[in-house]
Amino acid sequence: MVTNRLEGFFEDPAAHCPHYTPLEQAGVPHRYRACTFDTLDPSQDPEAFEICRLYGQTGHYQGKHGLVLMGPPGNGKTSVAVALLHQALRQNPPAKVGFWQGPRTESRPGDPESRPGPRLLDLADLDLIVLDDLGRQSMTPWEAEQLYLILFGRWAAGKGVIITNNLPIAEFVQRLDQALHSRLRELCHPVLFKGPDRRVGNWGAEDG
Repeated sequence: MVTNRLEGFFEDPAAHCPHYTPLEQAGVPHRYRACTFDTLDPSQDPEAFEICRLYGQTGHYQGKHGLVLMGPPGNGKTSVAVALLHQALRQNPPAKVGFWQGPRTESRPGDPESRPGPRLLDLADLDLIVLDDLGRQSMTPWEAEQLYLILFGRWAAGKGVIITNNLPIAEFVQRLDQALHSRLRELCHPVLFKGPDRRVGNWGAEDG
């Protein structure tokens, strides 16, 4: 019998894979798993950081059950999104959480080049999910339909979703069809991250 690979993982993860943490089970990349609000530096984006912290405490912000974290690459959006997963896992009982990195990780019907990976619809019943780097790739009609279904389901159930996006707002909107854009506006509050690219380090000085 085939069962949902996520079923029951978050009630007792040790019963399934003792060496996995809940964030590993959720699909969070290794380098982000230690990101919490205690370890992150809010000084580059204090306003955005505070909005996210408030959302994490209540599960909503200004009546919205989701956030869209926007801004240039490398300024901490995914790190903050994972910190929100950590916060949800500290609830009693712990929330069920998931992390999705886009259609490039999915197995798509009729596409011989696609490879097995997390399916967006596997996340439907979880309490809080992160859709990371949404919009980086143009979506096929099938992918857009899957995304609409998950967003509609979360809106209807009052469940949380955190979306990160590196594109300028106008370009991000252009990559969504009208139905997706409308649903996203209804479900999510936009949060703009303005800080510098933390991945650059000394490269910026060397490049001039």
